[in-house]
Amino acid sequence: IGLHARGRQAVLLVDEAHEMPRETLQELRLLSNLETSVQKLLQVVLVGQLDLDELIERPDLRQLRQRISRRYQLQALQPYEVEQYIERRLWVAHGGLGLAKAERPTEFTSGERFWRVRFSTPAMRAIAQLSHGLPRAINVICDRALERAHHAQKKNIDAGIVLAAARDLKIGIPAAV
Repeated sequence: IGLHARGRQAVLLVDEAHEMPRETLQELRLLSNLETSVQKLLQVVLVGQLDLDELIERPDLRQLRQRISRRYQLQALQPYEVEQYIERRLWVAHGGLGLAKAERPTEFTSGERFWRVRFSTPAMRAIAQLSHGLPRAINVICDRALERAHHAQKKNIDAGIVLAAARDLKIGIPAAV
């Protein structure tokens, strides 16, 4: 109510919502009833794995389901998107928007001078195949590959390091990889 009085919108973001008990989801439904004569006071965003859809489809959650105005399911990243995703994560980890404000931004255009580590093209392909394009799996594989590269004092992460990271993580490595 206080946010609304200041012209602001309250948003409740629930991650891992597929793990929520039905009773808690019912309580969220009740919170969604908070409104003025012209608008809702609280927007609720539920983020979860595919199990969330199954949970919401239960008959006892019909009233909650009726209040859902949008549903969106993220698809796995395509191989070229995996490379973009990793590059973006490296960019953010190295300062992100601060790079754009650098005194000499040309130093950072190629990445060669800036990135402390690089994933080779074959390494990126291996990550795309091993992760099946799932961001959480990409993050875990990259994290382990970065650890291995650090211990080996290497700046260039090749497919061998990625495969070793996958073995550490007990990820099955298809013969094609």
